[in-house]
Amino acid sequence: MILVPMIDENDQLTDGSFVKAHMGCINRFREGKCKSFYDSKRNEGTEGFFKCPCGMTAFLFHQENGSIAFFTCLRNEKYYDKKRERSLLSSLIPSCNPVLSNDECLAFVDNARKALSIEKKEKELTDYYKTFVHEIRSLNGTNKSLIDLLLQENFREEAGEISDDQYKEIKEKLKTVFFSSFIISQKLSLKHIEESYFDRKKATSIVVYKKFDKMAKIYSSSKQHVFINGNSLKEIYTDTYFENIPLLLIDNAVKYSYRHRDVNITFNEFGSTLKVEIESFSPFCDCKEISEITKKGYRGKNASCIAEGSGIGLYLVQLLCERYGIEMKIESVSPSSIDGIQYGYFKVTLLFK
Repeated sequence: MILVPMIDENDQLTDGSFVKAHMGCINRFREGKCKSFYDSKRNEGTEGFFKCPCGMTAFLFHQENGSIAFFTCLRNEKYYDKKRERSLLSSLIPSCNPVLSNDECLAFVDNARKALSIEKKEKELTDYYKTFVHEIRSLNGTNKSLIDLLLQENFREEAGEISDDQYKEIKEKLKTVFFSSFIISQKLSLKHIEESYFDRKKATSIVVYKKFDKMAKIYSSSKQHVFINGNSLKEIYTDTYFENIPLLLIDNAVKYSYRHRDVNITFNEFGSTLKVEIESFSPFCDCKEISEITKKGYRGKNASCIAEGSGIGLYLVQLLCERYGIEMKIESVSPSSIDGIQYGYFKVTLLFK
């Protein structure tokens, strides 16, 4: 945010947010005496206050990149000619900038320079962040595509002679890489999902069952199974962020399931509506916690006792469900105490209409 009207190294005038440019200065600074004045001072390069040809005050300063710029339209009592200003600019819209003492004006200009420096650094960081996120997202997408390919059932057939133990080891390592890729994707997606909207014109058709089945196979292991019950051909129009829903819900169920108990996903269709239920034996949540559990950063007391987490998983699922018009209901029932922690049957129900 530029506080004071500024003439940059390209001779462009940007109005201030606090001190406004005098209309007379906007019309004159590139012409006649005004232009000669600014060109002369720029050539001298001496930092400080000067009285401009119209009687107002300009301040020359060196920017961080070494170029010369001016703050203008100020009224420093030591470098201000009230009569000249009135005689030259009286027919135009008057400036409401107050007349300041030299010390006051110097302090004001100092703050304006600091604000300018902060704005520039923020822009540089924002540009860097956008470039960084783009590169990471691109790399992550490439990794994910390769992992998806290697995790397919025909991978072993095409790979040639690989023992059972080697195949299991490779698959487990690929799952680890996949989960890391998912975490990166989740973190990068969060802000964009919070701020963007769902554009149906750019949506594509997907089969809901296939997305859950794919994630269930990836998360199933020799220690813990993710079972799919039922089937469905229900299609919906959605974007690439939808895949976070089955990923996050299955990840949440597997992560908190007591001693690797099985996770069950059930599909039921009635009419044009598809109901998907994800159930696990996990830390119990009372009614108050259930009402808070989709809030950003919130975690139930029992869940906090057994695993670390950021509290954004179900928050992100809720955001996505609202985005796609999916109804979500969360239940936690039949609590029992195990090793001092309350567990119960935790179920998330999704309705696709």
